[in-house]
Amino acid sequence: MRFLLLLTTPLLAQSLADARRAAHPEEFALIEAARAAPPEFAAWGILRVLDGGGIRDRAWQLELIDEALHFSAAARHALPKRVAASLPESNSRANTWSKAYSLGLDRLSLSMRAIEHLRRIDPALAHKRFQELPRPAAASPACADPFIDDPSPWYRALRQLKPTHEDVMLALTGIRSHSEIKAAASVVLARRGPVEELPVYANALAQALTTLPASARAFSSALGDVTKELGEIEFALRLHRESRAALAAGWKSWLTAGLEKTPCAENGASDRQAAVAAFTKATGVDLPDEIWKANPNGEPAEAHVYRESSSTKHFRRLLFGTGEHALSAGEKDTPEWRRDFQSFVQEIESHSQASDESAEDFFIRRSQVWTAVLMVAPPSDERARALSQYVAFALAHASHIDPVLWFAQVEAMVDTTRSHYGDAHAAVLDQLGQTGHPVLALYAGLERSRPTRPTVAEP
Repeated sequence: MRFLLLLTTPLLAQSLADARRAAHPEEFALIEAARAAPPEFAAWGILRVLDGGGIRDRAWQLELIDEALHFSAAARHALPKRVAASLPESNSRANTWSKAYSLGLDRLSLSMRAIEHLRRIDPALAHKRFQELPRPAAASPACADPFIDDPSPWYRALRQLKPTHEDVMLALTGIRSHSEIKAAASVVLARRGPVEELPVYANALAQALTTLPASARAFSSALGDVTKELGEIEFALRLHRESRAALAAGWKSWLTAGLEKTPCAENGASDRQAAVAAFTKATGVDLPDEIWKANPNGEPAEAHVYRESSSTKHFRRLLFGTGEHALSAGEKDTPEWRRDFQSFVQEIESHSQASDESAEDFFIRRSQVWTAVLMVAPPSDERARALSQYVAFALAHASHIDPVLWFAQVEAMVDTTRSHYGDAHAAVLDQLGQTGHPVLALYAGLERSRPTRPTVAEP
């Protein structure tokens, strides 16, 4: 009997797979493509299919959610990151990475998306799975680091799961970084429990504020948001005539410790002064007049700007001619413009990596220039050839660039074609799908059947 069961189990599984393929051929194909991609893209692809809502089979949904959780656990990046407050927008590398992080291809973002899908199907099971997942550990970066870890997806999922009193207390007592305070405070403010729980939460949050590690970068980035959230909790305590002393003491301790530390070089005094004034207004407690005036002589964040392309002027000439308005397709339909465009492409192909330029910087610089080529090109054989050249360039660099950063550049190119190519955008997706690269094939399939945004009409 046991031998018969071993024989029939694979047959039953194959029969179920065949039934699912027949009922949902498009979804089934996309899921198969996702499974062939690296872990973060596999989880992302499965979640995109679930987002579409075409699969109504509850058992299959649960299986896919478990798969997404499994794949997300192996994603390269642990948490999403955001550019620290007060940094200049001219920091090209930080802004480029910020766009890559915004795609949500990190372990935390992907797993919390899976939990949200599970919550809609089975809230109790979602709560259990959430508790089984590791809590995100946000770092305390130095001033030289332009990024702050963002654990907010974990707290957002906690809020949506209708947490118990014990859940909230564990969240508050487990705070280990400045970047968690705002999100944790939002859990307190969103909870709809007995009024007597509010001072308990406020006291736990106040205690956590006194134990955080010193970090000028993390503190200054959290300062404005935390001040606002703590002010709202203080107001809620006052409204319900609950004691505010513990919160005021913890807030003061956190604010004093952070302000007494030498701030990062780009942090201005106005934000610190505003935080002190807001604290005093909310609590009635005065702080020393000079506390916010510390000299910002901490190490500045890396101010990395990508090497400017020598093709910039050439690009502007192709886009605008000698005027100030973009040339129309008709104005580009001349032998002179086409020759100039070919010269532009040849100029880009001749670009090589500088001796002091990293492989990542070179890839970003060339990707941005190729995207400019595709943006300026009208419907033509030249545009098709330029697209082929860009795809070949991207594939040549896929193995030695961080996959999330690499994909973010391809996604930016596709977004450009969506905005400028209209109906021809489908041809771009076809070419990506034909590369055989697992990420590009998956992305092309998803964008064809489940586009992230509408495509404009061909001009």
